[in-house]
Amino acid sequence: MGGQYNSISFNGNNLFDAFIGGGRCNVICNNSGASNNRYNSILGGNNNLICSCGNGGNLKNSAIIGGTSNSIRNASYSLIGAGINNIIVDYGGYSSLNNNTILGGTSNLIRNNTNYPNIATRYNLVSSGYYNQILNNCNKPTLYNSITSGRSNYIINNDANMYSNFVGGGCVNCIIGQTAKTNMNVITGGYKNRICRGSSSFIGGGVSIVTGK
Repeated sequence: MGGQYNSISFNGNNLFDAFIGGGRCNVICNNSGASNNRYNSILGGNNNLICSCGNGGNLKNSAIIGGTSNSIRNASYSLIGAGINNIIVDYGGYSSLNNNTILGGTSNLIRNNTNYPNIATRYNLVSSGYYNQILNNCNKPTLYNSITSGRSNYIINNDANMYSNFVGGGCVNCIIGQTAKTNMNVITGGYKNRICRGSSSFIGGGVSIVTGK
């Protein structure tokens, strides 16, 4: 519809119904070995990318509204609203990273690990902030977690089921699953707060460490 140097490219199988509304240097592509790239959209912005890649890579119904250098790779039903260098990526390429959202901010990341590509990382949200990350580093599901804002906050799955955890803001706050179910924990703010293992813990602010059993 408009813009400059935008492209929709095909180098694999099944790229259908892609849309770029405007902006500059935005790309929707289907690389060799990927199986499906359908109904994806970039509405505007600069240097944004939606790409399906790797063996069996699937990417459907995802969108980038605007911003600069944001990317969605092998993550269906996912959304990046705006911001800079935000990424939703499934390195394995088997469509286990679905229904995740980054609304804005800078260098925020939702990621599924290469080593366990079939494990679900879904329904997670990063609203804004800088370098906030929700990571699945093992072979257990990571679902319904959210980071609202702040800087360098983390929700990390290290060999534990992780559901419904929340970091509101602050700096370097983290909720980490370590070989135990880590569900329904909350850190509202503060600095270097940490919840490790266990469920239903709450840190309101300050500097604290809560270790589950």
